Amino acid sequence: MTDLRSAETLRRVQQFRFSLDLFERNFEELDLFLAHLAAPVVSAELGAVDQRWRQHEAMKEVSFLLHDFVAAALSLIDHSRVFYREMYEPCDLIPEYQSEVDARFISDPLTQFIKGLRQMAQHYRLPVIAIERSFTNESGRGTLTTELLLRTTDLQQFGNWPAPAKAFLANAGDAISLKQVVRDYREHVAIFYEWFIAKQREVHGNAPAVWNYLLRHGVGGPSSSIVEQLETNIAELEQRQRSSLTFADLHDALSPALTLIDERHLAYCQHDGRAWVEHAITVVTLRFIIGGSLPARLRALCQPATDDSSGIAMETSSDSE
Repeated sequence: MTDLRSAETLRRVQQFRFSLDLFERNFEELDLFLAHLAAPVVSAELGAVDQRWRQHEAMKEVSFLLHDFVAAALSLIDHSRVFYREMYEPCDLIPEYQSEVDARFISDPLTQFIKGLRQMAQHYRLPVIAIERSFTNESGRGTLTTELLLRTTDLQQFGNWPAPAKAFLANAGDAISLKQVVRDYREHVAIFYEWFIAKQREVHGNAPAVWNYLLRHGVGGPSSSIVEQLETNIAELEQRQRSSLTFADLHDALSPALTLIDERHLAYCQHDGRAWVEHAITVVTLRFIIGGSLPARLRALCQPATDDSSGIAMETSSDSE
């Protein structure tokens, strides 16, 4: 029988977690960019007649990111099946795995739509993505709303949709919100893998988490020193006038814990200081063990002070695409 806590076994578990990370990363890339394009200040800029070339390039990027997301979704399905059959099935471990997969995914219209969308994008053509803007004026305050849509008439030109996906399309009306369908599918997948990882924990204990930490940081790695530097940097910002703080100040304060990829994602959030800080908190707390007060202190930096009418949350990026 396989030693379920051996280094080789933990390495194999870690390889599988990379497949989960691949799916999450592609979701994050697409979701952040969709939120960026839907931000009123960004959408208004892209809708200007002399900026249509920027809108064209942005919509191409959405198509490319959607392709990567649906491809990663199928990769996760295939990697999970192989991993289970090699790691657990021979030892009759997690025997309910297949019945859970069947119940959650086999006939699920949303799952089968995403699988069909992957087949369309990789073997037929990329779907057309429409951008729809609407303006409402309530109580003298105008609001610009932007939606990115998949038109069902365009999708139905692809002829190989599985039966549950056809039912999904039939119930979708004229268009499908790209943001909503991507988020719904990610949530559906996340619920299943929360269950599966809990079952893995019953088999392996906490060894995979320890292994992952050692791979990232090594024995006695830099985590504690980085957290100490963040504490110092945030304390320095707290001594300044809140209205004087900029995204550059926040970036410099958090840079010890950020990667180049984090910085690219954060650039999508500069239409809203609160969105910027929430994403920064997410990536830092996933990577390091952060004290309970630090996220709250970061959020407080984006709130207008009582004697100050502005703060980072009130700023927008004037040159965002």
